[in-house]
Amino acid sequence: MGRILKFAGIAVAALAAVLIAAAILFVLLFDANDFREEIEAGVEQATGRQLMIEGDIDLSILPWFAIGMQRVELGNAPGFGDEPFASFDSVRFSVRVLPLLLGREIAVGTAAIDSLRVNLAVDENGRTNWEDLTATAGPVETAPQQEAGSTAALDVASVEITDAAITYTDAQAGSRYSITDLDLRSGRVVFGEPVALSGGLSFGLEPQGIRGIVELDLSVDFDPDAGIEIGDLTLRLDDSTFTGRLSLPFDPERRIEAELVGDRIDITRYMTPASEVEETGEAMDDPVELPVELIRQLDVRASFTLAKALFGRLEFDNIEVVADVADDRLRIHPIAADFYDGGYRGDISIDASGDVPALSVDESISGVSLTPLAQALFGRDNVTGRIDGNFNLAGRGEDVDAIRRDLDGSMRFELSDGAWQGTDIWHEIRSARALFRGEPAPAARTPARTEFTSLRAGGIVKDGVMTGDDLFAELPYMQITGEGSVDFVEATIDYSLRGRVLERPEFIDATGDELDEYTEAVVPFRIDGPLAAPGVSLDFDALVRERAERELDRARDRLIDELLGGGEGEPDADGEQDPEDAARDLLKDLLRR
Repeated sequence: MGRILKFAGIAVAALAAVLIAAAILFVLLFDANDFREEIEAGVEQATGRQLMIEGDIDLSILPWFAIGMQRVELGNAPGFGDEPFASFDSVRFSVRVLPLLLGREIAVGTAAIDSLRVNLAVDENGRTNWEDLTATAGPVETAPQQEAGSTAALDVASVEITDAAITYTDAQAGSRYSITDLDLRSGRVVFGEPVALSGGLSFGLEPQGIRGIVELDLSVDFDPDAGIEIGDLTLRLDDSTFTGRLSLPFDPERRIEAELVGDRIDITRYMTPASEVEETGEAMDDPVELPVELIRQLDVRASFTLAKALFGRLEFDNIEVVADVADDRLRIHPIAADFYDGGYRGDISIDASGDVPALSVDESISGVSLTPLAQALFGRDNVTGRIDGNFNLAGRGEDVDAIRRDLDGSMRFELSDGAWQGTDIWHEIRSARALFRGEPAPAARTPARTEFTSLRAGGIVKDGVMTGDDLFAELPYMQITGEGSVDFVEATIDYSLRGRVLERPEFIDATGDELDEYTEAVVPFRIDGPLAAPGVSLDFDALVRERAERELDRARDRLIDELLGGGEGEPDADGEQDPEDAARDLLKDLLRR
């Protein structure tokens, strides 16, 4: 027995010596660079693309089977210029030989690629520079399943991508998207165990002029049967930091789920600059389309919370958004945020199940301070107070402009305890009286302002236009009612108002005769112009008609009194009116009608 073991040991040692000698001879005598032309020709025959290997090809056998290549380029498709389709400065890949030969483990060292460049393009006719590669690849054959327990385990030390760049240019759309400075490094990759991944990249979107920097730290758990789970996610986008998780199941019956929590983000920096919109007009001409195709393809539930967000000049706090996409429908609910001492609550839905998508919104704001809101929306600080409102609207269309023209529903709002700076309605009333009387205009109060206790309005929306007849405003010296319309398609307002001065205004800046005359009359106003900067003024045409009608009424009363004689009959001591006086009063009333 001992002699057998001795001979076996000698045989193994001899075999090992032979293998080592063979490996040494292979390294000394074999040069992979001798096959450079054959490799380039084989790739060109298979793909129709020219492959250029400018650097060395390194190959080793023991203890690792390792291959390395430097400065490699794959040519572009015909008609897409001289820029290579793909290139890299170096690539390195190694596998341990003995575990691979024994079939128990695929042990890979660090798989690395440096300075990868990929240029994807779509020409004016919609042809891509990669479709010929997918066509020549042919159908993928499914490998026969191995018996349970026969699959070799995969163990990769790490994967490294350094200084990579990917560009996508669409000549039809006139757009270009790019990822540059891409660096990614993984931890150990073993099936059934989470893999740590970290790195960063820069991105750019043209012609939007959007650019940013992203840093990533996360853990990826890959299950070939279940799907991909991304946990311990930390994403840094420029000055913003987000944490969360993402679940991507392979089973189409299961939903994609995502949770993300962020500190703050300035959305404005990822929007087309206003100066470019004004100069080119492109963003204004192109309608914003609803993401219909995306909604029809997804089954997702995602929650998103954010401490602070800037959108243009608007600033929001404590944002909460939950989006649910299923059965060709998107619903964003709840959606909530605090802003300018008040709050917003909403429920937004897009139904993409029909030929024409439908949008519906049920939104409300409460206790929002008007001064910072007007400053943020219109760049004006001429209004104070608070606003409450609710909007229940729905419309159909392929894009936002079409939906705006189709909007139906209702809306109401109320302003309270504020003032409109720059307009003094009381001074306008006194000036109008002086104009009719031919008197000098009264001195204006400074600063000009109109205070209001409350202003309520609302109405029915049809085809993008709201009409209402229940506007009611309370001022310290006047009550105002009115009716009119707001055109959301043209962004204009047109309201006719009627004001009646109170008998005892809270302040008195007029003589007794003036007050008597004001309390008798109904003062007409108009609010019209663009929604961003509406004008408030007296309606002089209506004022003239009102004055003329009042004078005609007085002249008619005087004529009736002269024709019938005497004033209205007085009751006697017993409370009874003389029959003759009663008949005369009745006749006067009939003539006045």
